[in-house]
Amino acid sequence: MNERTPFYVHRNGDEAGVAMDCGGLIRTRLMPTELLETMAEMIGKLRDAVVEQSKGFGMPTQTGFASLIEGRIEDVCHACAGLACNAGEGWEILIAVYDEDDDEAPVLVLIEEQIDEFIRQAS
Repeated sequence: MNERTPFYVHRNGDEAGVAMDCGGLIRTRLMPTELLETMAEMIGKLRDAVVEQSKGFGMPTQTGFASLIEGRIEDVCHACAGLACNAGEGWEILIAVYDEDDDEAPVLVLIEEQIDEFIRQAS
């Protein structure tokens, strides 16, 4: 299994915040709740697309990440979705969300059950 990075969703009226704990470094983004809900919708669509595209994938023979699809919220962020694997342990859906102009450090990384939990908290 791939290591999970804790994430947090906070709502306060029309404002929301998303944070991810990267081993003591907390990455935080503040946004209107409407944008948070749009992110949740995009993440759900990406998850569904990865499930559909990955049907029939066999057991992985090496550790790595297979990027299958990308999503974007214009002028805000983009996301990469695919399958992360540990050799011999199987595949897990992984979605990484990045600021619009940053491909280096994700703002949010969600793996398997975290995806549904994020959607639940953000919707």
